[in-house]
Amino acid sequence: MKRISCGIMSMLLLISMLNLAFILKQVEAGHISNGEVGAEMFSAPMDEDASTGKSKPAGLKELTDGTLDRSRFTDASGCYCSHYDPTSRKIRITYYFPKPKIEEDYVVPFINDGYYHVSVMMDGLPQYMVAGSPVLPFKTVKILLPFGTCLEHFMVIGGKKSSLSGSYMVEHGQEPLPLSGVDLADTLTANLPNAMIYGSSEPFPDKLYSDVSVQSKMGYNLLLLNLYPVEYIPKAGGLSYYESISVEVEVSRENKRATSVSYGYSQRREIVRSIIDNPEIIETYPVPTQTPTHQYVIITNEMLNSTPGPYNFQALRNEKISRNISATIVTVEWIYANYNGTRPDGGEDNQTKIRNFIVDAYSSWGAMYVLLGGDGDGGDVGGESGDIIIPHRGLASVEEEIDYDIPADMYYGCLDGSFDHDGDGIYGEPNDGLGGGEVDLFAEVYVGRACVDSQTEVQNFIRKTLSYQNTTSFNLRKAWMVGEYLGFGGVAEWGGNYKDEIKEGSDAHGYTTVGFENSCYSNRFDVSTLYDRDYPSNNWPPTEIINLINNNVHLINHLGHAGVDYVMKMSNPDVDALTNDELYFIGYSQGCYCGSFDDRSTSPGSYTSYDCISEHFTTEAHGAVAFISNSRYGWGTHGSTDGPSQHYDREFWDAILGENIFNIGIANQDSKEDNAGRVGDWVDRYCYYEINLFGDPELQIKLPPAYEHELDVAVEAPFHLKPEDSTILNATVRNRGLNNETNVELFLFINGTEAMNLTISEFVNGTSYMINYTWTPMTEGTYNVTAYTPPVPGENVTVNNYATKLVIVSYATMIGIIETHGETLRTEELA
Repeated sequence: MKRISCGIMSMLLLISMLNLAFILKQVEAGHISNGEVGAEMFSAPMDEDASTGKSKPAGLKELTDGTLDRSRFTDASGCYCSHYDPTSRKIRITYYFPKPKIEEDYVVPFINDGYYHVSVMMDGLPQYMVAGSPVLPFKTVKILLPFGTCLEHFMVIGGKKSSLSGSYMVEHGQEPLPLSGVDLADTLTANLPNAMIYGSSEPFPDKLYSDVSVQSKMGYNLLLLNLYPVEYIPKAGGLSYYESISVEVEVSRENKRATSVSYGYSQRREIVRSIIDNPEIIETYPVPTQTPTHQYVIITNEMLNSTPGPYNFQALRNEKISRNISATIVTVEWIYANYNGTRPDGGEDNQTKIRNFIVDAYSSWGAMYVLLGGDGDGGDVGGESGDIIIPHRGLASVEEEIDYDIPADMYYGCLDGSFDHDGDGIYGEPNDGLGGGEVDLFAEVYVGRACVDSQTEVQNFIRKTLSYQNTTSFNLRKAWMVGEYLGFGGVAEWGGNYKDEIKEGSDAHGYTTVGFENSCYSNRFDVSTLYDRDYPSNNWPPTEIINLINNNVHLINHLGHAGVDYVMKMSNPDVDALTNDELYFIGYSQGCYCGSFDDRSTSPGSYTSYDCISEHFTTEAHGAVAFISNSRYGWGTHGSTDGPSQHYDREFWDAILGENIFNIGIANQDSKEDNAGRVGDWVDRYCYYEINLFGDPELQIKLPPAYEHELDVAVEAPFHLKPEDSTILNATVRNRGLNNETNVELFLFINGTEAMNLTISEFVNGTSYMINYTWTPMTEGTYNVTAYTPPVPGENVTVNNYATKLVIVSYATMIGIIETHGETLRTEELA
């Protein structure tokens, strides 16, 4: 999430005046939590090889001299101050927290325990949810360690503690639910509060922090931990909060962590600077001077690499080079012959060889993007299945939903450690990172996959990618939120309720993400919805989404039930029959298994004879240029839009619309790293692993063009009306251009007859006007309700100067709709 910072020197002075007596007093009061560095978590006595997990001698690095002393603010939780003293090798950051907000009379869905539950929130902070436990706000801190140092010790010190009056029954977390296509509405049973926790007089949580790990991103070492500013005494119902929490970190002068060191490139430095709480420490690292030789690396096999032109991997490489992105192609045959594939458990596989090559390309060439140019089928069972071209690495979920084989291309992008520290052959366990700590969650390179297994699919993938890169289509403004019936109760009944958080932007559940309508780009996009929630009969048919795609939509964000060959109510044959050719869309879905590119079904070891539907979208002649989806289950929750998959969905669009990260590979990884503090919960770890990009990782998501002069109209009318019933018709005109306009006219027509008009003498850009007309049709029939505004001087694009809706006036029951905006988008039926 984007932070806005400024210095307040008086706060820095206040922090520097904290003395030993104060700290001792805090210890006596139980406000200090100590974090000793255990070898099993924070550092190993020797450096560890990223591929094998074996030790090698550690290098010593001297700390850069000079005191850095700055105050900072962030909108994530109020403000914070940062101070670093290189003499004592101590960093101290104090975070400030506002008074919690209590949402009273909050009824937890499916619970009838005689209590009104409350929701506890702090502005800017997400809520940590574990089934049966109190749901409370938390803050993930990301503290950069100085160059050449490693973590020795840290303390978390609570500041002033304030109590809230009253007694509260704080809401408890619910078990996550898979978005599996099964109607759960009649079978849901909610979790009750954990009796041991809610019957206790001990504070919850029992300390100020949790989930400590040291991560490395591009050679920069980060301390991650979660802070808990709210304390709850369950039995008594007492709530209190810390107005501030300080983290004091002591580092050593020798770096015992082996990481994929590469801080010599300026772009990497700025990426790291944007995510840390103490960016001043980045000045202790060497100033970047290197120039990458191959920023973009395509990995494929010899057969696919020999695809004839004009649309082949060579064409993609050349397009990158034409934009000053150095690029190269490497075959798996060459990698397998030249790189070691020894696994930590003593075996050998090609995944390890490919990753070792990527580590080398990252360190030696300055690689930043890797396109995996090949399918990763899990088994050859006939049909579309076949030989593995780029094998997937399966990471493990070892709690609740057990799965030891979640296809996770982040294995090829997060290059520190081996992901199997204990050498048991199970990758991705929480203790499988460096030194037995957390696995690597922060990417060194950004990875996408072209799930191609034929030269025809290569040609389709490359042609669509190059077409998208070059398009200036007017339809770039078309974004659709697509939601289905979920059946999870309450607000979670409908996918549309989740999608509205992305459409409008949201601060739901404590944290803020920017959406289409509250972003600085709101004037560029036409955001529409296709929701079961709002559709007649609450069940839109597949023809709806098929028509949208064939009419060249740009962005689709989806939530609904899915499967290996099914998403957005479409199946593989529906995708193969698409005809869009002006614009290939970018899709994002939370649905289950629609990104299962190893073709595995929900039964481990069982593989389908067809490719997953995300592959079809991106490798067939039409459809999508890129698709982000789950290789296993997507996850929601009872009665709340705060589902695990929603965390990543919201942060993905926030990366684009709020953080201005238009590179799709970086945006996808940013959505994960913004959620790194959640992986202590098994289901968020599951999501972190399974979300993969089908597409070019360097693809730039295009903004719709901004025009000097542009008017845009919309019309609102009912889908169906009975004779002699009255309704309100609305016509709206918006000035989307860069200039103010004068004497703009807006008309409302019914079957070609003017019903109402408005003249706007001064029309400021970015504003809109509406006219309302009360209409009472007397006879049955089909009526065209049209909004129209004449073009202004200099307006060259006029397709959006009119909009029409067809209204059926009839005593019959309406079960479908027609809507046009210069083109027919929907069909209509009468019962």
